Amino acid sequence: MEHGPTGSSAAAGGAQGTIFIRELSGRVSDLNVRWEDTGLDLKRRVMQKTGLDVDGLRLIFAGKTLEDARSLRHQRLTNHCTVHVLLHLRGGDGGISSLPPVSDFPAVTAQGREKAQPHSSSPDNAVPEEQTREARRAVAAFRYSAMLKGKCKRCVGEILPEVTPEIVPGTEENRTVYRAHIPSAGSFHCSETGLGFEVSAAVTVEYEYGSWAESLSPSARQEWMVAGPLFRIRAEPDTVRAVHLPHFVCLADGGDLSSCQIAHFEAGHMTLETPARIHLFHAVLENPSFSQLGVLWRKIRSTVTFIPIHSLVLIYRALRAADITLHLYLIPNDHSLRKAIEKEETKWESKLIPKPPQTNALYFGSQYEVSGTSELNITPDQLELCYRSPADQQSYIELYMTAMEEEIKLHMKDRKNGKLVWKTFVRPGDVKIPAASSQTLTARGVSFVKKHRKQLRRRMGVIYPILARLRDIEAMNSDEEEEVLSMQNKQKVMNNALLQLVERKGAQAQEELYQTLRETDPYLVQDLEQSS
Repeated sequence: MEHGPTGSSAAAGGAQGTIFIRELSGRVSDLNVRWEDTGLDLKRRVMQKTGLDVDGLRLIFAGKTLEDARSLRHQRLTNHCTVHVLLHLRGGDGGISSLPPVSDFPAVTAQGREKAQPHSSSPDNAVPEEQTREARRAVAAFRYSAMLKGKCKRCVGEILPEVTPEIVPGTEENRTVYRAHIPSAGSFHCSETGLGFEVSAAVTVEYEYGSWAESLSPSARQEWMVAGPLFRIRAEPDTVRAVHLPHFVCLADGGDLSSCQIAHFEAGHMTLETPARIHLFHAVLENPSFSQLGVLWRKIRSTVTFIPIHSLVLIYRALRAADITLHLYLIPNDHSLRKAIEKEETKWESKLIPKPPQTNALYFGSQYEVSGTSELNITPDQLELCYRSPADQQSYIELYMTAMEEEIKLHMKDRKNGKLVWKTFVRPGDVKIPAASSQTLTARGVSFVKKHRKQLRRRMGVIYPILARLRDIEAMNSDEEEEVLSMQNKQKVMNNALLQLVERKGAQAQEELYQTLRETDPYLVQDLEQSS
């Protein structure tokens, strides 16, 4: 469904609002406008946003061309309506050709539904082949650029000045606080979280991720879908005019914007506020009172499975796993989830493999199947797209192979209809471990064993899981395991035998012992590292 005249009336909705601009490539961007602006003013704004030539533009709303001299209010534009961009190109004969003809755009009825238009196939409207190829190349370049940035292939968000926050320790365990020093009045967004602010003067804002799991009641979960991260925000009163809260619902094909609400948690109580504007990646709350804020989307008769979700695929190489082991995650495009995965994988020195992460818009509750070359072991072979709290373990698919000599092609398809939603190539160079990184990793194990040898000899507890792990990863053979176990009458003697064995085998064996202890006895490792 298009965003059409069913939005709030411009006449009743104040001096300004937000509209959506749909380009020929299919990409959609949002634009703040004043209703007293003319059609020509809007053309100039579109030119600035898209880089297109204003002389070659026609703007189409509700099946009609916008007039240059009349105001947007008088042409019945409404908050969150969609305006189509029609581009005229000069053909080789100097004439003007339309790409595509006006009749290819849907009109929007008073009920907000698209009305089919006859397709024009007149030779007079034909586009020269070279121009068509150029247009396709431009669209492909845009989509590739958008995917690299983790954005939707079809949605283009606001372009605001970035502010890089200071990251400071939180007051609670495992919490990170972001402190943004905003230099002047204006609109800015955080480079780390995607959170945006409109401020009236220079100000410092502190914020951190909250927990939907702790804040949203079970009864509220039946009615509302989490649609973005939850934030705890602190700022001086009356300094922040508006906050732009990230959401991951894809609006490229329309959507019921009335379902979008902003949850405000204070003293354990939730209130819902209607956003002043809804952008493609943010919902805007004006004159906010800060505590915990986040975007929710109403479920209509359990139709959450029909709400398109901006989603990402992330691939990590697990450096401490056997041979070549990759972890593939499928998550909503939520910065807090990306940070949680990064933190978990960093514990084990995993390496992010940079690939275009953006999928087609996906759906919660749907199953997505991953396939690749025959040499690849995939366990499990499918994932369900769902929202899990950043505090919970995020599900992933393990991709394993003994070696990689040639590139592998990965596909992800919707299991229900077989539609391809994502693909990439992983090449040998993508999974190669730099020599410097390898040396740094093994040096950690050597340093740990050397520094804490006395304590390890005394405090290593049940040794059987450690031996089993070292044997599984071929850091020791069965004879060496028997050598250590033959001294089981005394724990310290057995521990000492194990330490002597890994020291004799060298740096790599000591690193494997260190990583095994981190898995089997993390509290011992943490205590030793904190005491040094």
